[in-house]
Amino acid sequence: MESKSVNTQSKPDTLVARAGRENHMIVLDLLPQFVGLEPSGLWVNPSDSHPNARAHSIAAAAIYKAMLTHALVPSTASPA
Repeated sequence: MESKSVNTQSKPDTLVARAGRENHMIVLDLLPQFVGLEPSGLWVNPSDSHPNARAHSIAAAAIYKAMLTHALVPSTASPA
């Protein structure tokens, strides 16, 4: 079986991140927040893989942390 190399430089998320950085935008990759988690535990239901409340909560926490890091919200603010 031949191993195929993946060109990560042409992946859509890589291209979007690069374009954002080149245009002085803050780029947040949420994928690391979900690595190691069981995907089906983040879905609405087995036939609908849209993110459920848990997935949204994980994403919201990461976004909030990034907003604090970049001083986009006051450090005294609390997440909703």
